[in-house]
Amino acid sequence: MTKITVTPIDPTARGSYRERREVLRAYANIRAAGKTGDIDALLAAYDALEVVVLKHAQTDDGTALAEAIEAASAEEFDALIAAVLGGEETVPNPTSAPSP
Repeated sequence: MTKITVTPIDPTARGSYRERREVLRAYANIRAAGKTGDIDALLAAYDALEVVVLKHAQTDDGTALAEAIEAASAEEFDALIAAVLGGEETVPNPTSAPSP
């Protein structure tokens, strides 16, 4: 079971302003696409978010990151984006945790 670890954008790093702006632009594009019903624009915005996540994430077991992201739920992906923007540093895939 794969755990995805995300390192947040370091606000002191060179280029961090551009990365944060890319995330915010993607969110704006998601909202605009939702209003117009433009599915292609919506997919492009999610692809842009995924590019940012891929730059800041790794898996704990050697699973290809793209494969782990594909297996993530929408809720898990939202948590990954929040982590990239400065939320929690490690975002485990809940399916990797033992069942209660």
